[in-house]
This record gives sequence, structure tokens and C-alpha cells, in this order.
Amino acid sequence: MATFATNPAASPLDGSEIIPITQGGVDKRTTPLGLAIQLVNAQTGTSYTYVTGDKAKLVTHANAASIAGTLPEADSTDFPSGWWMDVQNTGAGTLTITPTTSTIDGASSLALATDQGVRIVSDGTNYFTQRGKGAGLSDAPSDGNTYGRKDGAWEVVAGGSSTVTINTYASATTMDPATDAGRDHYNRCADDVTFDNAEGYAAGEVYNIRATAALTLIGTGVTLTAPAGGTLTLDAAMSVTVVMTTSSAGDVIGQTVAA
Repeated sequence: MATFATNPAASPLDGSEIIPITQGGVDKRTTPLGLAIQLVNAQTGTSYTYVTGDKAKLVTHANAASIAGTLPEADSTDFPSGWWMDVQNTGAGTLTITPTTSTIDGASSLALATDQGVRIVSDGTNYFTQRGKGAGLSDAPSDGNTYGRKDGAWEVVAGGSSTVTINTYASATTMDPATDAGRDHYNRCADDVTFDNAEGYAAGEVYNIRATAALTLIGTGVTLTAPAGGTLTLDAAMSVTVVMTTSSAGDVIGQTVAA
């Protein structure tokens, strides 16, 4: 009968010790970590400093606020070459992992948005990540607005609404950047329209104007340039777009009364 002796390890085990095994009649080698079920270290705070004991674990973070993860310097003792862990952000707040002294993928930090995760590996000096394919994006809200992605979330694109705001002016009016500007604004005017420099226009602003009666475009401290062959006068049913090229100058695009 074989006799086995139980002796204490010369030093604490870290899971990287070689274990001989036979699989399908073939001699192979593995480690305790290779045979173990991955443990989970669930964190719910807004900050956490990773420890050497997180090796081979899945560290999860869940918090509605921003989360700061501090990763100690990669070295030859606590975070040596071959040390690794998986990190997953399951909360609404962005997780930012910042190594001490070391870099991570050559950068000073790594940000993970909701439902993003990586495997972080040390080479004894710096950290590197193995990144899987991200999950598909959720659908943008279907409320008539145009959305774009920013910081892992959907945000309304300014001026990108699929509907327009209609302003109706029965008497002479001055174009106001706060209420009349934008590709999604449609100004129906029955009398003269003034662009007054005192309103504080900005380059790039767009004003859509529909004449419901004969009118004139007037620049007060603003130089309006009529289209070729046209004037700044519009007959009823004519439409133009005024594009501010500077804070005090605008180009008139569209049909106006011939010069």
C-alpha cells in the first residue's frame, strides 16, 4: 500500500504550482488555478484598491456613481509577471482603473462603461488587457429625436430632431438665436425680418424663413449677402435660409425677388 506524507509547503501557495495530470492517456501539466472554479470579488463602493489576492478572480463593480479602481504597481512580488484578474463593471457609473506608476495598455488609466469587462495581466512592469467583443448596443429611444452615443449612453443630437419647431410671426420681428435658430426651426413671417447684431449671433447658426407675405430682410449691424441675381426682398411664398458666416455676417440662400 502506498504511503503519502503531508508536509507543510515551504512558502504560501499562490495557485501557480505545477501539477502532473493524465488526460485521455496523455501526460499533461496544469496548476491549481487551472483546475479551480473562478471566484468572484463583488465590490459595490465608489473606490477599491486591488490586492494580490484578486489573482485569477472576477472582480465586479456595481455603483450608480463613478468608480475609482486603483491598481498597485506591477512588480516582482505582489503583482509579478503572469498575475491576472478579470474585471467587470455592472453598475451605471463609469469604472476608471488607474495603475500606480505602471501603465495599462500603455495608458495611465482604463475606463469601463456599464457592462464592459476586461482581463488584466501583469508582465512585472506594466499591465495589459485582453478585451473581448463588446455586447451589441441597445436600441436608441424612439421618441422622434436623433440620438448619438457618448460615454456609453444614448444622447440627443442637438438639432437632430425628426420634427421641427414652427414659429409664426404676424408682424415685423427680429431673429433670436435662442428661439429661431436651428435646422429644426421653421419661421413663418408675414412682415420684415431683422438680423440685429445686438442679439449675439454666432457663426454657423441657421435661420429658415418662409415669407407668408411680402417682406424684406434687414441687417442692423449685420451684413446680409443676397443670392446671385436676387435682393433681400421676398414675395409671399418665397423661402430662404440665412447662414451666419460670422457673428455679423450672413449668407442668404434661396429664392428672393430679382434685382
